Amino acid sequence: MPEAVRAEAEQGALEERGPAAGLRSPRGGGEHDQPHQGTAAAELLAEHGYAELTRLAAAPLGRVVLGVHAEGGRNAKLGALLHEHYLQNRDIAITELVERGRQQGGLRDDLTAGTIRDLVFGPLIYHWLMVGELDRATAETLVSAARRAIAAEP
Repeated sequence: MPEAVRAEAEQGALEERGPAAGLRSPRGGGEHDQPHQGTAAAELLAEHGYAELTRLAAAPLGRVVLGVHAEGGRNAKLGALLHEHYLQNRDIAITELVERGRQQGGLRDDLTAGTIRDLVFGPLIYHWLMVGELDRATAETLVSAARRAIAAEP
């Protein structure tokens, strides 16, 4: 992995301190030791998606990180490094949140963790890529839709 990308990956939420590392709420600004407590799982996942993309969009190398993602699909060695050093911990953390949310009855049982991840992060990333920015109002609209899509029915 190029040194500049590795440095970017080591900042903020990308630190490798366990599966829940980097789960931040834009409301609290800090890490949650137990991110499922006190917040509905669907809301936390949606807020996490917004916080992650906002952080990535503001980072000097944000678009480079997305470029490395794209190139990782074509280059097996780069893809493996990206998965090991960047994506794996995020996927573990999201899967754990999904499972906790299901145990608490807050998330739909018929959606896989990967589908929930895609519903939360996909619209935010797509908008950012297509428009070039993600304003708060648009993000809140997308996050609200994601929250409704992944939440269990009462």
